[in-house]
Amino acid sequence: MIVFTALAPRHSSDNVDGSDRTLFLSDRFSWSAFWLGPLWLGYTRNWFGLLIWLLGMSLLMIVQNLLKIDFAIVVFAILGLAFFLGLEGHRLHEQSLLRRDYKILGIISANALSEAEEIYFKSKVFASRNEDEYINNSMFYKSLINRTKRFDKIIRKLI
Repeated sequence: MIVFTALAPRHSSDNVDGSDRTLFLSDRFSWSAFWLGPLWLGYTRNWFGLLIWLLGMSLLMIVQNLLKIDFAIVVFAILGLAFFLGLEGHRLHEQSLLRRDYKILGIISANALSEAEEIYFKSKVFASRNEDEYINNSMFYKSLINRTKRFDKIIRKLI
């Protein structure tokens, strides 16, 4: 199961027909962020992340030249930074969207993007029909509980 975060601009319409403005970000490894780090940061308009990436690479090259560090160590450091960006790329993109006045509409656990969209929009229609029942039986609430349980399992394995 993949965990998706549904986001939309704060000032967009809050009805089902406004689906073209809803974004679904998956919480998994981003291969494009791993292989194309700075280009991916620019594409997702994460300018602060791009600035940090460029400053980090510049600092790494300066330190390598000053301390005469072996180039293999620098390559491993670059791969480490790329791996971090691949792991946290979608989270950085989410934070960038939140800074640009987006809001989180929900968290959905699904096998694919199409299934996540279906769950989201079906629950949204359900919510417009019966608000109290929606709060009690929300797919978002259930997927959030599942995500928390999985996170707890991972933490317990690490400890």
